[in-house]
Amino acid sequence: LDRKSGKLSILYFTQYGFEVNLFGEEKVTWRDPSERFLPELLWPGDTADDRANRTKLIAEGHNRIAAPLLALALPFIALMILLTGEFNRRGQMIRLVGATMVAAGLEGLAIGGLQLAAKLPPLVGLMYANALIPVAIGIWVLVPRGPDRRAPRLAAAGVRG
Repeated sequence: LDRKSGKLSILYFTQYGFEVNLFGEEKVTWRDPSERFLPELLWPGDTADDRANRTKLIAEGHNRIAAPLLALALPFIALMILLTGEFNRRGQMIRLVGATMVAAGLEGLAIGGLQLAAKLPPLVGLMYANALIPVAIGIWVLVPRGPDRRAPRLAAAGVRG
């Protein structure tokens, strides 16, 4: 607003470009393992920070592969514990608590396995074992076998199908 004439002036912008980098220096920051893609984790770069954190990056990459396998193992634990026991009309609270405790233990082992593998790379296999062993045991317990097509534990308990 011009004070003398009382006329309004309008300024229009067709571009809104701002130069943020005033000193011409590019600051390159090291990206955490959680910010990287899987190939960048399994095969880290050759920068000084990547060399210093190589085992941590590789462990995080293997954890990203093993974590979905662990998600497959948790239902097997619940099925094994709940389906292989006797039926009780009063409830199955003890089995539910047991399945929850076993699942929580596996989750704790997964977190601990990641920390161990970050310090000792040969222990990466523990992350996969933590996820795959419950699946293998679950398949062995739940899949019917033998002439009567029942799992051995169910046949021994006299459960009729």
